[in-house]
Amino acid sequence: MTIEDTPQSKQMTTNTQTDELSEEQLLKLPEELIDRIDNRISRTTFETREEYVTEALDQLLTQVETDSEVSILQPEESAAETEAVKDQLESLGYL
Repeated sequence: MTIEDTPQSKQMTTNTQTDELSEEQLLKLPEELIDRIDNRISRTTFETREEYVTEALDQLLTQVETDSEVSILQPEESAAETEAVKDQLESLGYL
């Protein structure tokens, strides 16, 4: 992954390898974000933007995927909780 400065914006190029084929992709990031990344890197053990961005995106995606799995399960849990509350209300004569 490489980040290049251009007049309009800064660009990030990523290299991915799949089945021994190399594919290069260009990610355009706002200059403000690149500056924030540079600022963070200076306070970490990461040596390059690429290392930092790769780790940050990996952590973010892991969190999003975990949150998605939890939210998929919650409607079932909520339905079970609702049913338990209804049962309690019925046993107390409110329903």
